[in-house]
Amino acid sequence: MTQKELQQKHVRENLLSTQREVDKFTDKMNNIESEWVKYFNEISKHSNNFELKKIPTVRLFSTSVYQLDSNGHSNYNSERIQLGDTIVNYNDMEINYIGELPEGESNRNFGIYVEEHKTTPRRRWSDQSHGYKMVVKCDHEKNHTYYKTAKPVIKIIEDVVKSKWARRNDEIIKNELRNDAFREAYSRYPSSTIHFGGQTFEGVATKKHQIIVKNINGSIAVLNYRRGYNDKVDFTISDVYFGKNNVDSVVEALGNMK
Repeated sequence: MTQKELQQKHVRENLLSTQREVDKFTDKMNNIESEWVKYFNEISKHSNNFELKKIPTVRLFSTSVYQLDSNGHSNYNSERIQLGDTIVNYNDMEINYIGELPEGESNRNFGIYVEEHKTTPRRRWSDQSHGYKMVVKCDHEKNHTYYKTAKPVIKIIEDVVKSKWARRNDEIIKNELRNDAFREAYSRYPSSTIHFGGQTFEGVATKKHQIIVKNINGSIAVLNYRRGYNDKVDFTISDVYFGKNNVDSVVEALGNMK
């Protein structure tokens, strides 16, 4: 066989090798996509709060060879000959949660992955495949338990979403009570200045669920509050600071308390 014939054979073999690689990759990606579709169809039987998203992606397979020497061996000192590129189009897949979330939460933080479940048995060097299964992602963290049925996967995400709504609603209730407590203190103590707690006020450390009342004489009362009877705000004293008032006036004031 002449050097030219050897070179032509070498080119054909490399082109065939690349084509086999392309075919293998295409079959793999088609199989993976079919698994995503299969699991999404199963999820859709139990919930309408998820969507399957297909993201068009491209992979390029290039083929190149070295020139052969007179013995038919690759001449690695020669410049590689570019034979062409093969473009493969496929889809990256996502299953995302599209249900309603509290403000500030992203739907992209909740999703389902379809992955090949592999384990490495003892006394074996190669992985053992258990097929494609579902894995849950919540708040950027994956639960590395694999699932073959939709119900437990849906429940995991919906439970996390419910807990976020519960925390948000609790924050709303607490904030409404905080504002009501401020308005009640403002109305009840018109000669004093009212401030929200959760700050160090004139050297006095306070908590967020407290109200600060500063009197004209410089004394400060830190009040706890809660929702009382008939939806009204009740106050209790947490701390009292007398400021620069002298001892006699403080004692007299305490003695006059009802």
